[in-house]
Amino acid sequence: LCSLLLLLAAFKCAAVEYWILASNLEDSETGDERCTVQNTTSFAALSNVSNGGSACNLRAAVAKAATTSGVPILLSAGMHNISRGEITISAETTIYGHGEAITLVNGTHNRQTRLFAVNEGVSFFVRSLTISDFSSTAGGAAIGTYGIINVRRVAFVRCVTSGTSGTMREKAGAIAVLNQDSRTADPSVYLYNATFRDCSATGQGGCLGLYSVQTAIIKDSLFDGC
Repeated sequence: LCSLLLLLAAFKCAAVEYWILASNLEDSETGDERCTVQNTTSFAALSNVSNGGSACNLRAAVAKAATTSGVPILLSAGMHNISRGEITISAETTIYGHGEAITLVNGTHNRQTRLFAVNEGVSFFVRSLTISDFSSTAGGAAIGTYGIINVRRVAFVRCVTSGTSGTMREKAGAIAVLNQDSRTADPSVYLYNATFRDCSATGQGGCLGLYSVQTAIIKDSLFDGC
């Protein structure tokens, strides 16, 4: 019996995990062919994978994840620069960084367009990174959602909504629930250990706009300068 338990424990430790490693820090319009699914025995092991010269960036990784039944994305350390417009989350997607001070997604060159748009009925999970310097003429410069978002240990910095498109209620600065009249199901928003700093909007909600949501849970989060 002891031998069997040891064997089962060893098998569990050696179980293969599947990840999409996005280590290219620059944006592109090219799709999911830039990325491959990595097989590894642990998150820590994947973090040490040498992926130098990879063409897989955040946009391509999201496209790949939509075709792989929810295989999670790991963003490498460094500043991922988004410059090609909005990234649509059309299927369940999970994105991990290495920590708010280590993995950053920056929108300085993103032409007045939000970072993520989440489709209705889709679940989107974001973990351990910073989203900074996105601006949008529509609501939610970081995330505009018709779906379900779950955010943990993410910092939103200088995410700004301006302009006249959309209703006043849609114009929250960092995260906005979108277009309540055309949805067939209400979204849900879960925020844990999130930080909002220097985010603003021309409408209601400098940091966060939650209107007609099914569920909204906010825990251990900081709102500064909204």
